[in-house]
Amino acid sequence: VDFYAVHSWHDSGPDKQAALGTWAERWASKHGRLPVVWLDAMCADPSLSPHEQLHHMPVYLAKCRRLLLLAGPTVADRLWSVCELYTWLSL
Repeated sequence: VDFYAVHSWHDSGPDKQAALGTWAERWASKHGRLPVVWLDAMCADPSLSPHEQLHHMPVYLAKCRRLLLLAGPTVADRLWSVCELYTWLSL
């Protein structure tokens, strides 16, 4: 996985989608392929409780080469996003 995406569920979905699409196109033009992005909404096991997902977070992050921060207006206010950033820096 090329990137683990950190974002806030409270930020605009269309804004994040547009930013991710623009970024992915630029990345692809440089690398010759689209990036593989781990996005919790698409990849996390929905049957897990938030507590269980938190325990799996280091594993998800460790399998990714880089971190992609979709920095909207609330990302720094969300404890989950802060935990993702802290975990990435701790690896």
